[in-house]
Amino acid sequence: MPKFQVLVDDNFHFMDENERYTFGVFDSLKEAVHAAQKIVDDYLTSAYSPGMPSSDLLASYKAFGEDPFI
Repeated sequence: MPKFQVLVDDNFHFMDENERYTFGVFDSLKEAVHAAQKIVDDYLTSAYSPGMPSSDLLASYKAFGEDPFI
């Protein structure tokens, strides 16, 4: 049975594979997608300030957020 691995790159260290880490290995694609979405959602929640334009939040994510992939 295949496993699904979620790896995470750090946007602050763009293209630096030494900063990559394994978040976890999951039994289903659905679980892996949920984990990856949670990583992004957690960053967006922590970086958001009331009244912040979405463009500023997106710019913050692109500069400093974590970029998960399966």
